[in-house]
Amino acid sequence: MHNTAFNIFVIIFHVVLTLATLFGNCLVCAVIWRTRALRTVPNMIIFSLALADLLMTSAFVYRVVNRMSGEESHSTCHAISEIAFCTMCVIILHLTAISIDRFIAIRFPLRYKTIVTGKRTKTALIAIWLLPVIGTVVSPHSLPDAEYEDFVDYYDSFHLCLSYHEHKFKNTSKIFAAIIISIYIVLPCTLTVGSYMYILKVSRHQQLKLKHDAHLEGERMRKLEIKVAITYGIIIGAFMACFLPLLIGTLHQQFIGNDEREEMTRVMTILSLIASISACVNPVVYTCRNQEFRKAFKKIFKRGNQEIGNELTTFSRY
Repeated sequence: MHNTAFNIFVIIFHVVLTLATLFGNCLVCAVIWRTRALRTVPNMIIFSLALADLLMTSAFVYRVVNRMSGEESHSTCHAISEIAFCTMCVIILHLTAISIDRFIAIRFPLRYKTIVTGKRTKTALIAIWLLPVIGTVVSPHSLPDAEYEDFVDYYDSFHLCLSYHEHKFKNTSKIFAAIIISIYIVLPCTLTVGSYMYILKVSRHQQLKLKHDAHLEGERMRKLEIKVAITYGIIIGAFMACFLPLLIGTLHQQFIGNDEREEMTRVMTILSLIASISACVNPVVYTCRNQEFRKAFKKIFKRGNQEIGNELTTFSRY
């Protein structure tokens, strides 16, 4: 009975999460695409990040189907696990790109537009998508079957295939985990934290300066950049808060005994639910923190209501 109630909770949670993620991130993509004022270089990264969040819904849908059927297709599970793990790495690299963009905007305000151009940003975004695909999908598939199975073992543990607790981690999968985590998680997160440490330092200095002269145009511009950086910092912080427990749990479970694995699966399910929330956080942050996004959201809703009203009026005539 307890397991049944837990499964129902997980299914309902993922259904709501899928709908919220689809609605929120599609709305973000729509307002950036349709609003000229929002077609900025930083928002190119936000648009691409929203697409990555949308891709994560494939894992949510699979988890719902998996829980409802109670049966596991190993090939499907492996494929979804690869997609989800690769997408997570893509999201982390997007957050790193956001932090570097804000660092450049605050560190080099007069040269920002010459350093961060649309062409360079597009090139960076292509690399952000390609590198995880090559590192976490293409490279493992090029290995011999025995070594590839170790990679599959790691993916499945991270994304909770039902038979996870039967897996036994081997040395190769631990080496793979260390390499992937270092390249796609530790290094990007270090750059992100370093960038925001500098931003916080500048923010503190700027507040002290404004006390002495509140009319400096350059300082007001920097204040605006810092406000934008804080908004993106909330997004990054929310992602870290959601994903770090799952990452720690993933590392911990590789060193526990077989008798603890089934209980650990339940813990990992809960941690995975927490991590999944990050996919629908961004639209909420934009709505609360960014006035331009709020205006664009309202405009789209207003336009949608007008179109519905016109259709109802036309229909009533017949």
